[in-house]
Amino acid sequence: SCPPVDLPAGLPLPHALGARVLYERPYSIRTPGEPSRWIYDMGLAVPGDLSDPARRRLVEDAFVAAWRGDTESDGFAGLVTAAGLTWREVLVVRAVARYLRQVGTPFSPAYLEQALLRHPAIAALLVRLFALRFDPDLAQAPGGSAAALAAVRTDLEARIDAVTSLDEGRILRSVRS
Repeated sequence: SCPPVDLPAGLPLPHALGARVLYERPYSIRTPGEPSRWIYDMGLAVPGDLSDPARRRLVEDAFVAAWRGDTESDGFAGLVTAAGLTWREVLVVRAVARYLRQVGTPFSPAYLEQALLRHPAIAALLVRLFALRFDPDLAQAPGGSAAALAAVRTDLEARIDAVTSLDEGRILRSVRS
């Protein structure tokens, strides 16, 4: 009989992206004088609308980046599907979360992940705010980034103010700062 597959352990990135296994078909490969090997054909369902080619490309790129070791397979990876972020933008969020941990935030990285995943629109705005503040190409854009920065800040504040969980509001404000 074939060994069972534990999705989080065996396929960490699809699990981090929120994938569910729809079906699993194991195939045994036998070579004379060698132990049996197994190939698993799995159907996965990933949250979000992947009918959009751009959204599907984000998931594919995140998977390839994780496979190559360019990014991690943790809970923050779920922001690719939840918030429509690129894997590189998720790197920025992960770096900010680690920085906050170093400077003494009382919230665990897992709690930070959960708060951002529960509020994907805010996570996307936080990344946009970071880009507007620190991307030299955006600062040089026609009309400058001052108006765009003010609009993102206003939208972000309104969305964070609407968060009903006190802890999550604190987390989102700390990431914003």
